[in-house]
Amino acid sequence: MFRERVKSAIPYATEADAEEDALTQARDLVEQKLAALDPPVRHKPSLTDVKADFVRPDSRTVRPLSAEDKETFALYTLNNNYVFVEYDVEVTPDQVRELRAQERAAAALRIMGVLVAIALAGFLFLRADEWTRGYLTSWLALGAVGLAGGAAAALIFV
Repeated sequence: MFRERVKSAIPYATEADAEEDALTQARDLVEQKLAALDPPVRHKPSLTDVKADFVRPDSRTVRPLSAEDKETFALYTLNNNYVFVEYDVEVTPDQVRELRAQERAAAALRIMGVLVAIALAGFLFLRADEWTRGYLTSWLALGAVGLAGGAAAALIFV
């Protein structure tokens, strides 16, 4: 699908901080590129997932400051041993296919949850109506509709 080079936004004093920023930049790039697909894939991976799945491990580069950057940093700080970390980020068609399959499975589970909630509300209405011998049918129907609608809304919007 795509392959791009990302680097930490600013230089850091330690490689670990620069690497975390580079992985954050990679996560943002992956999220943006997946959202731009047709149909879009809505997936925000964690930094661990980015490092494991989307970043090529052999592409890690630690780059020290250039001569001009060192001069600039010398004006403002005492230490100019800052570094950038760079990675190649790659998303393959197989990964996109897997993410789309996960989205479809989640949507199917959500729909099944809505159907189960509606069936449960109907079952509870019938049992409660039988228990009250029809004296509270309208109130129980209102409660069942509210329960089913609330459960459906919760499963759809969450």
